[in-house]
Amino acid sequence: MCKRGCLFFVLSLLCIKSLHAFSFFPRMPHDSVRQESPAGLITGALLLGGGIVGLLSDHNYSRQQTSYFPHHSSMADNIIRWAPTAVRFGFRLAGLQGKSDWKRLLASHIATYSLNIGITETLKRSIRQTRPDGYDNRSTPSGHAALSFMSAAILDEEYGYISPLVTLGGYAVSTAVSFNRTLGNHHYPGDVLMGAGIGLLSAKVAYALSDKILKRDKPANDNAKPLYPSRPSHIGFFGGYKMAISNLHSSDGTPICLHPGIEAGLQGTWFPIRHIGISGRISEYHSVVRKNALPVNAWTDCLSTRGGLSCSLPLSTSTTINAHALAGYTVQTGGRNELRSLCVPTIEGITWETGISGNFLFREHLDLSFRIDYQAICGSQTLQTISPSIGLNFVF
Repeated sequence: MCKRGCLFFVLSLLCIKSLHAFSFFPRMPHDSVRQESPAGLITGALLLGGGIVGLLSDHNYSRQQTSYFPHHSSMADNIIRWAPTAVRFGFRLAGLQGKSDWKRLLASHIATYSLNIGITETLKRSIRQTRPDGYDNRSTPSGHAALSFMSAAILDEEYGYISPLVTLGGYAVSTAVSFNRTLGNHHYPGDVLMGAGIGLLSAKVAYALSDKILKRDKPANDNAKPLYPSRPSHIGFFGGYKMAISNLHSSDGTPICLHPGIEAGLQGTWFPIRHIGISGRISEYHSVVRKNALPVNAWTDCLSTRGGLSCSLPLSTSTTINAHALAGYTVQTGGRNELRSLCVPTIEGITWETGISGNFLFREHLDLSFRIDYQAICGSQTLQTISPSIGLNFVF
């Protein structure tokens, strides 16, 4: 397996090198430093704020020790979190030129890693939050989430000019790593949100400081703003913080609550006509169960697919506001036996969703969506949720 992996990596480098030689990839000179929009800083601040809210909510359950996935391994997290860094070095080995010369690269990397490690370790030692699995008291914030989002931000900064898919891929991997840390019971949802915010802000602030120190200005031709197409179809992924606003009930009438959890998934909208589109979403949601306001050894994992109509109203050439109404079905993919032990029916049934979002095109073919959704899962009992989320989309 290791030999096959090494062979695949070498062949990938040769393929990239060949494409580069025939000018399939654009070339960016070192003095062409793009002035980034504030989208990264805003997203990082929102993730950090969500992590703080999550910390206040999760603190009451810091002593909970459960075994949601006794055979879940964190080995994948330890490896995949380095994927954006590996891709970046692979591009460099293949001869693809990053945006930074060696001075900017050195200064920004020193600042990025110093901020990231310094803030993460300081908070871990100060907050001393016990992990959900009780392993140690270094739960908050998540170092895996901080490192993976920092690596994705650096990959985007250096090689995002190649294709929007580079940016999408880097942040998709980071989101997957963060979601998996909650599945493995290593972190609370607030831990990974805070870690993601720290990682993203560390990279963005470090590059901005490096440019100030090195007195790097944006090129004169970099003032043009990206424009949404008349029919802004898009496909991408999202991650959010899902909160139940209604309770389930056991057979004896005892209220069963779902603790706020992380939701992640894919989304897309196709606009056959202007302003009106067809939307689809698929997502996974993981949550801890509480009985009589106390945590119990139970959890839920739900997979939901839904589709429907979406409408888009442009506020400017790079900003839109969108609303959607979707219908689909939700199945519980994990924790079914645990719920049955509490005399609660499984969470599955017809699903209705409606919501509103604001989309911002921060770069050509790439936009950020900030949305809030209401969802009702109508099965044996009705579960209602509210979920704020952030998405990254490829616009075409």
